[in-house]
Amino acid sequence: MARDPKWDPITLHVDFVEKATERALLVEIEGEDYWIPKSQMKDGTEIEDEGDEGALVIPRWLAEEKELVE
Repeated sequence: MARDPKWDPITLHVDFVEKATERALLVEIEGEDYWIPKSQMKDGTEIEDEGDEGALVIPRWLAEEKELVE
């Protein structure tokens, strides 16, 4: 069975975590705000709390859904 590339991890740089809830982070990426579910954050993610900056690793399908990649 072929591997589905929509599940491949994508690494993005988060400029700032604006808000953290129990289930999601509101992050700023290139001047735009996005809610990212914590359940979709993968190994290698460096952010977890308000004020953090760093790498965010999510599946390709989510990055495409949020229009963060083409």
